[in-house]
Parts: sequence; C-alpha cells; structure tokens
Amino acid sequence: MNLDQLDKFLAAQIEARTPNEGIDAMCQHAPANRLIWWGCLSAWSIWRPTPPPVEDAALAIAARWVFQPSDDLRRAAAQQSKSDTVGLCKLLLQAVQFSGGQLKIDDAGTEVPTPNVSGPYTKGFTHNLLAVSPPVERATAAQNLLQLARQAITRPMPTAEPTQPTPQLV
Repeated sequence: MNLDQLDKFLAAQIEARTPNEGIDAMCQHAPANRLIWWGCLSAWSIWRPTPPPVEDAALAIAARWVFQPSDDLRRAAAQQSKSDTVGLCKLLLQAVQFSGGQLKIDDAGTEVPTPNVSGPYTKGFTHNLLAVSPPVERATAAQNLLQLARQAITRPMPTAEPTQPTPQLV
C-alpha cells in the first residue's frame, strides 16, 4: 500500500469510526520516519500542553531523529530506552532504534543489522497512549490519532529542528 492508498484507507476508517483498523494499517504500511513523527505528534496531542518531563526527553530524541536521522540518535534512543526513568515513550525510542539498516554499536565500528520493526513498536506506543487516556475520551483520542496519521503521511516531513523565538527584552 503506497502513501496515497494509505491516506484513503485512513480517511475511510475515520468516516467508519474504526480507528483500530486505521492504526494497524498505519503501523503496517507507513515508513519509519513517518511512523515516528506520527508517534511524536500523537504524544504531544495526548499530553497537551506539556508532556511529562520523563517523556519529554524521549520525545526530543525521537523528534530529532525525524529531523536528521543518524546512527548517533539511534544509539541515544537505544540508551534512553534502557533507562529506569523512561515511561511510555520507551516503545517510541525502540521504534527509532529498530528503524532498519546497519547500526554501529561501538567505537571499533562493529555494525549489527537491525530489522525495520518500527511499525510494531509504534503500534504498541499508540495503543498505550490511548490506554492512559480517560475512558470517556478514548474514542475521540483514537479518531484524533488517525487525523494526525493522515497529516504525518500527506504533509512534507520536517527537515530542520524548529527554533524557539528569540526572547525580546522590553
């Protein structure tokens, strides 16, 4: 399924109010960078206005990887995912770590192949996000996640880290 077909499928799932089928399709067919971006967007929408501090650090690593994918950020994601303080974003960090391709694991240049299993990790992450939503809001949150999935696959990917406005002294 290409991204256009996936977008049409997601739109149909939104209309049919069957978000789980849409989440499954997104996690099965979208490329890793778009999945992880969708995971970030989803977390920010659930934890509005500010994610919990323990999650914020993990989201920062994942978002930076979307802006500039690198082995350094994949290793940082792997390291952070092993931390005792990481919360739900552990699965999103693992999606970054296992986004596919060779990954250097040490300074000697030892490379290990990593399969692209970002889909299952992102799926677990989104379902856990929904599970922590209040039951009354869960259906609406799931529909919102599908809207965000459509944005993640149809809009241009971010290419540079957003900059904070420079504070103006008065």
